[in-house]
Amino acid sequence: MESEEWVTLTGEDGVEHVCRILSVFEFEDRQYALLLDSGPPGGTGDESDTVLMRLNEKDGEAVFEPVDDDAEFRRVEAYVKEAIEELVDEDEEQAD
Repeated sequence: MESEEWVTLTGEDGVEHVCRILSVFEFEDRQYALLLDSGPPGGTGDESDTVLMRLNEKDGEAVFEPVDDDAEFRRVEAYVKEAIEELVDEDEEQAD
């Protein structure tokens, strides 16, 4: 993504979270999004969390859903970690 994209999501507790979309990617024939949760609107954003969500489409709209299945979450998490490691390795090689 070239420009920053933001989305406001409402958690199960009813609290809104402003999230920056870091990446949208496909894995095992599903779409996922890696988000940076900056907390509630108007918050300081001092304690940001990275969030992994499944991305679906409903009535032409993007719908972010939690990955509730532990096995699926672990597979996607491993994929993301490996992709990040590859990017870091590429950056280190280019710096040398």
